[in-house]
Amino acid sequence: TLAKCFNRMDHESGRRLPPDTSVLPRLLQKLTMYKSLEIRLMKIMSLLSLAICLVNISCSKQNETSDVPVRTVVTGKVINPVSREPTISLVVNRVGLGQEEINAPLDSSGNFKFDFQTYVPVDAWVAYRTNFLVLIRPGDSLYVEFDAREEDRPALLETIKFEGDGAEINRQASIFQRLYYASNLYVYGHEEPYRRLKKAFKIYEPVRFEAFADSTRAEGLAFLNDYIRQYKPDEFVKTWAGYSIQQDYYDVMSSYPDEHRKANVLKESEWYVPISYYDYFDVGRANEFGNGLQSGHAISGYLDQYLSYMWRLTRDELSDSEDRSQLAFDSICLYTIIKHTSPG
Repeated sequence: TLAKCFNRMDHESGRRLPPDTSVLPRLLQKLTMYKSLEIRLMKIMSLLSLAICLVNISCSKQNETSDVPVRTVVTGKVINPVSREPTISLVVNRVGLGQEEINAPLDSSGNFKFDFQTYVPVDAWVAYRTNFLVLIRPGDSLYVEFDAREEDRPALLETIKFEGDGAEINRQASIFQRLYYASNLYVYGHEEPYRRLKKAFKIYEPVRFEAFADSTRAEGLAFLNDYIRQYKPDEFVKTWAGYSIQQDYYDVMSSYPDEHRKANVLKESEWYVPISYYDYFDVGRANEFGNGLQSGHAISGYLDQYLSYMWRLTRDELSDSEDRSQLAFDSICLYTIIKHTSPG
């Protein structure tokens, strides 16, 4: 689970890169080398405090949770399947546990079935040619049908149909996704917004980039409010959509330091943002992710970015001679979460 915390996101596919579980034994070995950190066993438990806090808050506010794992089924049909792609995938976003990918064959008529267990609501990518998210609660039996002739997300989402448990919330969520992916908010799918973002990464200094990110966040919130006003989604969907919009903001803010260095061919020792840049993690916004685990994709992205914040808090405590390898990064992230996060 700790290894999965260091995954990186593929923005285009929405999938998280696979975990490198080999880092765990090496990470624990490395921890013993940092004698000055004096990590004690009881404090290690606080590594999980952020994720546990989110889980506890979520479970207390949602009545779709279960004390035991519940069998959950997603069935459906791909209309006009492609012969060279005989399987379809369901990628379940589990907060704190990474992603679970389930593959299923298509029969001769394009029918498929996924069967898994969950304690809490989740969102999951249905992946065939392109991908889209569905919202699933424990015990649901959801039916999904779409036309695979459409490889473009918004066009495919025009063809989608739902039946069974959660059909209405997924219809509402599909409308949100169709509108979002067709808009300039989805910068990775539109040339001009992507060009503006890359330019901002390169030429803006931290204060100006913060203003840029705040303006795009305001556009996202206006988009969200328009969607809510026009389509009046269920609270479950409204919360999920809100997390998605908020995560765009965290994504660009956390990406800026590395993207700025990359665009200007700078080393970390030559340029880095002031610690005050990371105040966006410290204004209570983390609580926005505490209302429901149906937004596993967004919450998992936030937790990954929180690790970068933890690293930055301690980076200046290292001397130039100390190890700055990926292994040291992993070790310092663990230590800093212990240091800066209160247990319970």
